[in-house]
This record gives sequence, structure tokens and C-alpha cells, in this order.
Amino acid sequence: HVSVFPSIFIGGTWPPFGVVTPNIWLIPLLNTFLLIFSGITLTWAHHAIIERNRIESIAGFILTIVAGTLFLGLQYFEYTETTFTISSSVFGSIFFLLTGFHGMHVLIGLTFIIICFIRHIQYHFTSSHHVGFEVAAWYWHFVDVVWIGLFLSLYWWGGSSYNDNGDLISPHLYIEDVQLYEHSQDSFQNLKTTFVNKGLSDDYANAKNMEELRK
Repeated sequence: HVSVFPSIFIGGTWPPFGVVTPNIWLIPLLNTFLLIFSGITLTWAHHAIIERNRIESIAGFILTIVAGTLFLGLQYFEYTETTFTISSSVFGSIFFLLTGFHGMHVLIGLTFIIICFIRHIQYHFTSSHHVGFEVAAWYWHFVDVVWIGLFLSLYWWGGSSYNDNGDLISPHLYIEDVQLYEHSQDSFQNLKTTFVNKGLSDDYANAKNMEELRK
């Protein structure tokens, strides 16, 4: 809702005024490839277990674990390189909440797969009895699908614009947008000061301010 109808309090644009999102063509795209690749290798391991091909099943497990670990490492690196925080307007809250919860599920899924790998090494699974692995595989595929949704909504639809060279294009901001944002902030402070000077509380002043701006 906020991205479709951005209010003047965040600059009348999405992403909000002053927020530069990660380049979609770098870490986010690489992480997407990693998760898709991990889903393929996990399916390969599954079929290898059914066909009693131990070498290929172990290779599929290892590739999946490596891809999942790389995803988490790159996600952490992206967090350290972002120019905004969880308190940077509504975008920061949404970005870190959604990607953080997804990263937590990736960690859980990766733990499941590592446990299944250890069990497979110890001959706990057979071609007809590997329910634990199947549950872990379904969970991992669910994580993959959720990430594609996050990639499209947070990075592609809701992210800043970049050209083919990776250079940032002005994120839908024009001079009139900046002027509108500055005017709204000035109006907000002026009205709040007026209400506070009349002896009203800050909370009430904020509420009254919102009513005045809606008019």
C-alpha cells in the first residue's frame, strides 16, 4: 500500500526520499541464482537417493549446503553495506523485517539439510524410507519461492533504479517532489510549534497536525 500510494511524509515517492536501496543486479540477483541452484541440487540429491546412487546424492547435498551458506553470507554482507537502517523510514522497517525473517528460515532450512546429510552419511535413509529428507526438501523449496516474491517486491518493484552499468538512476525524484517534501516538513513543524505553544501535548499536536494537513 505504501509503495503504491506513497505519502508526502516520505517524499511522495517509493523508495522514500533519501533511501538508496541495494543494486538489484548485484547481490540480490546472485542470491536468487544461488537459491534456485540449491533447489535444483537438492532435487538432484533426492532422485539420487531414490535411485540408490550414493555418490550423486552426497554431491547434491554438499552443493546445496554450500549454496545456502553462500546465500546467508552474502545477505549479511548486504546488511553491512546498506546505506539505510531498520529505522530509516517505512522502507527500512519493511526491508529488514522481511529479509531478516526469510534469512532466519534459510538458516533453519539449512540446519535441517545438514542434519539430513549427516543421517544420509550414516545410512539412515533408504530409497523407500527418507521422510525426514522429504520434509526438509519441501521446506527448502518453500524458502526458495518466498525469496522470489521478496526479490520482485523489495528489490525490483520497490528498489531504486539502476542502469546496465550498475549506476544509480535518480529514484523517481523530480524537483517538484523535493519541494513538496520540504514544504510538508516545514508545515508539519510550524503547525506542531503552534499547537505546543497553545499548551497542547506533543501527541495531541501530532494528531491535530495530521488533521490540518489532510485538509
